[in-house]
Amino acid sequence: MRLVFVHGWGFDRTLWDRVAAALPQFNQIIVDLGFLGGKPTPFEAQPEDILIGHSLGLLWGMTEHEHWRAVIAINGFARFAGTEGACVRPAALRAMRLRLTRDASQTLATFYRSLDHTLAPERYDAARLAGGLELLDARSLAKPLLAPCLVLASRDDPLVPVSASEHLAAVASTTVTWSEEGGHLLPLSRDQWCADAIASFVA
Repeated sequence: MRLVFVHGWGFDRTLWDRVAAALPQFNQIIVDLGFLGGKPTPFEAQPEDILIGHSLGLLWGMTEHEHWRAVIAINGFARFAGTEGACVRPAALRAMRLRLTRDASQTLATFYRSLDHTLAPERYDAARLAGGLELLDARSLAKPLLAPCLVLASRDDPLVPVSASEHLAAVASTTVTWSEEGGHLLPLSRDQWCADAIASFVA
């Protein structure tokens, strides 16, 4: 069994540093999608892998491989842009994609500010960031998830509303495990809480 950590849009593998360190009893692979200029991690799924996806990382993981042993979504969603059960209106995502083509640095900085994240990345890969937004635009979890699922969410998430978390839980045939606060970056703001929930669920 192996835990496969996948970060969200605009971040890199370091998002998981504290959570992964708190789970030394498990085999792990931490995927980097290359948004911040790092080399993307080669990934080939194994039969007993458990996906742990933050935000876009959930959709990326489900795009790469559908037959996970289990799925853990943190600040996740079944669809990002849309109406029912989505995080933003389609027009908002289209506008963000357009802004990214004009000024990737400013678009990323604005996104960080919206999440109350103050650390600005030293570098980024505009093409991979654009590919991530394309995935958010095109991919949704339309079919019920068959693997056992854990959905961790925060009630004060500025990006993923309560309705989107509850919609994801319905698709996953489970309920949401809520943190009353912690925003959209639970792996950073509530790292031990996330690690404890992951360990309990896997056990």
